[in-house]
Amino acid sequence: MPPGLYLDDARSLVLAAFNAATQDVRHLGDTADQPWRDAYRRKQLGWLDAAGRIAAHTIRLHAADLRDRDEDPPLWAYEAADASDAINADPVDDRDRRAVTAMAIRRAISRGPAGDPDAEAGRTLAGWLFPNADADADAPAGHLAVHVLTRADLYRRWSGPAWYAVHGPDLLDVLTDGLPDAGPAGGRPRGETAQTREALRTAVRGVAAARVVPKTRLATLAGISRPTLDNWLS
Repeated sequence: MPPGLYLDDARSLVLAAFNAATQDVRHLGDTADQPWRDAYRRKQLGWLDAAGRIAAHTIRLHAADLRDRDEDPPLWAYEAADASDAINADPVDDRDRRAVTAMAIRRAISRGPAGDPDAEAGRTLAGWLFPNADADADAPAGHLAVHVLTRADLYRRWSGPAWYAVHGPDLLDVLTDGLPDAGPAGGRPRGETAQTREALRTAVRGVAAARVVPKTRLATLAGISRPTLDNWLS
């Protein structure tokens, strides 16, 4: 396989997800998206690694929507919808966790209608989670990226949340790093600017949409109270 075969697709997917994740902060100024850039750099992912994770979460979020909204969702959607931990797991150290989830998705597909074209999303996700031993190193992530890019109308709404699923916790850490503690009576930290508050609110909503952390944990990561979180998400 030619080196770099999937790089253009990976870049396109990652940049589209970043743009979707930052669209609600651009009005705050030309540098308002800098914390988002810093959060992306923290993981030090290559284009294909980042694209694979973002595409995998895109399919997961789509599967969760199918499970929650369709009267008769495909069986693989139930397994893929709960794959967040496996997607975020290290492909070497947590190989077993990824394998278990991949096999569960494959078994669910085998129990569904033969030749179901909608099951391609599940097959592609499973192939990325636990590739065949002879698979090219770049192919599983590349296939995921191509699958999502060629079905942009289907997956576009999940692009931003998928970025937050990968980078959202790091972003919250970037945004809250160095903020002063709340005053003696609690409430908002001293010196907090309206722009900082709006950026944090946007990030919190993005991470909530990504469905990767419980609300109580999300409030802790953002340094806000649970009532404030509920107000921001309402």
